[in-house]
Amino acid sequence: MIKSKKLDRKSLFIIVLLAVISVVTIYLLAYSTSPLYGIHTSDSSMFAFIGKQWLSGQVPYRDIFDHKGPMIFFIDMLGFILSSKELNGIMYIQMIFLFVSECLIYMLLKENKMGIFSIIIPAAFPFLFDKLFSEWNLTEEYIFPLLMLSYYLIYKYSKKMDEKVEIPPLYVFVFGFTCSFALMTRLTNCIGVACGCIYIAAYIAKHRNWKNLLQSVIVFFIGMGVLILPFSIYFAIKHCSYDFWYGTLIFNLLYTQTVSGTIANHAKSLLFTFPTILCGLAMFVNYIPQKKWGKYFLWLSILTPHIAYFYNLTYYHYFAINMPFLFFAIIELRNAFVNSDSRWKKVFVRLLIGYGVLFTGIVSSLSFSKIFTVYSEDQKYAIRKEKFEEVLHLIPKSEYNSIMLYSDLDVAGNYLDYDLHPEVKYFACQSWHELMNEDHKKEMEEYYVEEAPKYVIKPQYSSYVPDEEWYTYKLRYVTDEFSYYGDSVVYTLYEKESDDIAESGVNP
Repeated sequence: MIKSKKLDRKSLFIIVLLAVISVVTIYLLAYSTSPLYGIHTSDSSMFAFIGKQWLSGQVPYRDIFDHKGPMIFFIDMLGFILSSKELNGIMYIQMIFLFVSECLIYMLLKENKMGIFSIIIPAAFPFLFDKLFSEWNLTEEYIFPLLMLSYYLIYKYSKKMDEKVEIPPLYVFVFGFTCSFALMTRLTNCIGVACGCIYIAAYIAKHRNWKNLLQSVIVFFIGMGVLILPFSIYFAIKHCSYDFWYGTLIFNLLYTQTVSGTIANHAKSLLFTFPTILCGLAMFVNYIPQKKWGKYFLWLSILTPHIAYFYNLTYYHYFAINMPFLFFAIIELRNAFVNSDSRWKKVFVRLLIGYGVLFTGIVSSLSFSKIFTVYSEDQKYAIRKEKFEEVLHLIPKSEYNSIMLYSDLDVAGNYLDYDLHPEVKYFACQSWHELMNEDHKKEMEEYYVEEAPKYVIKPQYSSYVPDEEWYTYKLRYVTDEFSYYGDSVVYTLYEKESDDIAESGVNP
């Protein structure tokens, strides 16, 4: 009884410690939502703004459009329900998700007898790999706990799959729910779990356990339906099913097909997929000598698509979903080193550990570099806000709901900073969106002509000469150029051609 009580106290202490670390981590690192910074840029601001508009009555995809699944908008909407002050509510949700992730990492490492490292590793990983979470409040951050749980369950199953083919229904439900969550955020986030499920299904079929296979298929689709059905019904009722599925699924499939890599992208992929590569090599060292073919090929089916898919990708946050594999690699390398009598095998394991430490060090240096440069980002953001205000002051406040921001630069944060509520479906268009689908391009072009708002604000590289006319708009104002992320940029203001344009307002 005394021993059990001590264990309870120890567990409680660790839980509290991880909770505190999660709170501090998000407050210090999540610069797009933490009140410490107030820098509203990129995708995070887009998601937050749509969540805010959803709460105020606008329907995503129908009234306000972006190319992501609704779950990320829903999470941010819940954040505004929790707190309407700045983005504090979203920050609280981030703290909860990170805490769950750290607890799952701790459980995995503790079960595999990693000692003090079962606490140190989950506590340190957000700081060491902060670069992969970019500005935070992105889809990868929210699916991370589900990926950890899914791979944890796959790992438990793989330990006994040679003796017991049957997989528990609860495991399969979690896999289905994870894939559902991914589809409702970014489909490719579940690529490893989905491929693992396909392999497990084939493995069960090979052993002719048809009852478990049928049961698993049914339970998997039940898990998939938990999120997909409610959202599908909701957007069908709101008469925007096609826009919902285009933004959630079709666009992301089209986007995946257009990705083409450069040498720099391939080098970046080799760096940021190192947890996946390391995990594959660690499992090769452990499983092949023991002829655990089923177990090895299960993990190979999960890891290989990650390496193939990420080979051409550019943005750092895409690579965050590779991170869970690092924790399994650590366990397998420890097991290989402790359980091996072969000198050469231990040498190879040491080389793999060195590879892991080296690449962790490189990514960590990039992460710390990002942390220390956030304040300079704040200064750049302040300059951009100053130029945006210069343009905004030319528009009557009564017409603030008729502004569209059109750009390939970060603009969504302006809506949050100035509490703008545009009644504009394509409120933050980017020109490359039109290249994905001819029907969507035609719809957007018709929108610019027939339904678009009175004003369009376009940040452009100053090397481009602003068009005097753009669809049904005429150029009204051009700011002086300013430096933003190393580029010279100007803001341009366009007004509907049918209105009385003040030519004298144009600043060439």
